Amino acid sequence: MIEELLNNADFKFVFRTEAKDLWSDVYKELEFKPIDYQNFRIDYLAKYHTQNYTNIKDLSIVILSDNKPIGIWPLIACFKKNSHFLFSNDQSIIPPLFKTDCSSKTIKKCLLESFNFLKNSGCNFNISIPYFGESKIMQWHQICLLNGMSSKINYNLYVDLYKELDEIKKSFRKSYKPLIGVAKKLWTTVIHDKKLTKCTWAEFKNLHYEVAGKKTRLDDTWDLQYENIKNDNAFFISLREDSSKMVGGGYFELSPNEGKYEVGVYDRELFDKPLGHIIQNTAIQELKRRGIRFYKIGRRFYESDNPQPTDKELSISYFKEGFASETYPEYILEYVKK
Repeated sequence: MIEELLNNADFKFVFRTEAKDLWSDVYKELEFKPIDYQNFRIDYLAKYHTQNYTNIKDLSIVILSDNKPIGIWPLIACFKKNSHFLFSNDQSIIPPLFKTDCSSKTIKKCLLESFNFLKNSGCNFNISIPYFGESKIMQWHQICLLNGMSSKINYNLYVDLYKELDEIKKSFRKSYKPLIGVAKKLWTTVIHDKKLTKCTWAEFKNLHYEVAGKKTRLDDTWDLQYENIKNDNAFFISLREDSSKMVGGGYFELSPNEGKYEVGVYDRELFDKPLGHIIQNTAIQELKRRGIRFYKIGRRFYESDNPQPTDKELSISYFKEGFASETYPEYILEYVKK
């Protein structure tokens, strides 16, 4: 049903699954290049959602004007218990993005047509508008508000990697600096890039199972993340005790403008030790070395948030805040069909 609605929409497009190279070409010409719009990230999410939904359909599209590619829009349709859902990432739909040389008139027309498709889909949906390198309100945001969508704000923690490394470290929480020094003496830290072995990645995966106490996601998703590292779209940082036992690790994804903390796991018996501190410090240095613009550490939760976050969410986000140099809003807009 949703795919048929999309095919009958007023704008022209080709599906990403049929034109991944074309998608990449448009992506290269975006002014700001977010991780969530990259081919590898959409492939991962389409696979990840198969554990919770049935009949997953990747409807991500390359938008055309005069038969020329001008924009991209990540979109996944999922079905569960006779209901269907639309999203781009884990929970929300992110905006279509357009090439820098695309006219404002064409962009507005495509945005209106895209939003009309969403309204006609029969779904309730959330739209997420994260930070794209500037603080002004997007045209997409205005269209959402004019169509009666309610709005709230989440807050995400970032490190501005264009600052000098000494300046970045000055913004660290004061108590973290000696802990990083302690961690350097306790463990061996290794940054793994495309030379990462399957054996080392399996150690990290097994540590994750051990700490979580269960299998939290499909093996295929771990395989995709391993391929991301081999293709230089991500890197992995491991911590070892006496250069042998792995006691922690972090997995980080990359775009030309963003680095993102995706997975971290640490030995439960060492939770009182500064494992996460040395991982974050090392990641910041590596992202800075690679010339990445921003490091997105994660969301900052507050007790006043609705829904109210768990104690664990509050604790983790407080920890992450100790490394952040900036906090930027992410607008969450909700559409409820009438």
